[in-house]
Amino acid sequence: MKQRRTVAVLKFKNSTSRPESAWLSTALPEILTTELAAGEKLRTITGDEVAQTMSSSLPDSDNLTVQNSFRVGKTLGADLVVIGSYVALSGGNLRVDLHLQDVAAV
Repeated sequence: MKQRRTVAVLKFKNSTSRPESAWLSTALPEILTTELAAGEKLRTITGDEVAQTMSSSLPDSDNLTVQNSFRVGKTLGADLVVIGSYVALSGGNLRVDLHLQDVAAV
């Protein structure tokens, strides 16, 4: 049986730095983690586990260096890491930018 790859979705960066939309930095990764787990093709690392493990060890960024990617993968036991940022636009619209990094290949 083929083993499923493991994915960790990190906290998203609030690119507008508007405090009223700060809650999205944790809500969006939780939603994405739930959706990725639903297909049962990936094993997901819970948001709580990501937060506890990575709380102070990474800079607030929507892009990881190669060294940080490797460290995140090793620390969390993840093959894939999703990072991103968002901008709360006028009219209730939201722009989300995601980056998927294959840290097992680093």
